Amino acid sequence: MIPPIPLEIIDIIIEDVSSRDDKNCHDLQSCALVCRNFLNPSQRRIFRSITLSGLWYPESSTSEKHYLRFQETLHSAPHLALYILHFVLRERGKNPLLINLSSFPHVLAMLKNITTFRLCFYPNYHWNDVAPQSQQALFTALLSSKLQSLDLLGICSLPLISAECIRHIPVVSMLGITFNPKMQEQDSQYMSLQSNWPEGRYLKFLYLGEADLIQPFIDRISPPHCKLETLTLKSAYDFPVAVNVMKKHKFFDYTHSCDIACELYYTGN
Repeated sequence: MIPPIPLEIIDIIIEDVSSRDDKNCHDLQSCALVCRNFLNPSQRRIFRSITLSGLWYPESSTSEKHYLRFQETLHSAPHLALYILHFVLRERGKNPLLINLSSFPHVLAMLKNITTFRLCFYPNYHWNDVAPQSQQALFTALLSSKLQSLDLLGICSLPLISAECIRHIPVVSMLGITFNPKMQEQDSQYMSLQSNWPEGRYLKFLYLGEADLIQPFIDRISPPHCKLETLTLKSAYDFPVAVNVMKKHKFFDYTHSCDIACELYYTGN
């Protein structure tokens, strides 16, 4: 009788198969069918990175039918949702396909272990047009203590409470974002989430590109509110804002170029 392969060896084999081609999971699907001991490590790699796209391009489009199949997969095997570490949602801004589906908040709530989250709208999409249940689900997802990196693209009139929600995420990138400092009702609505804000983790690196009304946003995420170390502002238009930030929040040094207007470093005092 042939002795079973140690689980550590199986894990090394599956990781090697996974690293060969991240865009092709057929080999991993075959590995999952070898035997029971191959199933779990194969599924972990298959579901480690998930991208859902509502953009109607042939190479990346995901129809509502495909999304519902993904949803049914998670409902029939909830443990698969826990394997998802990297989650990307891409939407067409004028007519988003997925984010306003009634099932989206529940699906997002199942992804309890994501470490990187990327939400992209092209062209830009107004925050008020996102379904209230999806707004709440997104803010709740941002409060996950396991989230290490956040990338937001193309959101208009984002409430300033978003600054409170990202203070604990080490790396944040925002491109094509506008902030709405007047959304007080919505701010108070999401302040109810405050008791769930993670402690002991702080925003350290923030990239803001082509953002509008960023001064009140920076005020909320700059020291002493959090331990921001590096702030990168793209576009020379933001340079006056950078100067004010340096004076107000004691950023002591900066670099700038044609592509990146300025990169600010906090003194730590």
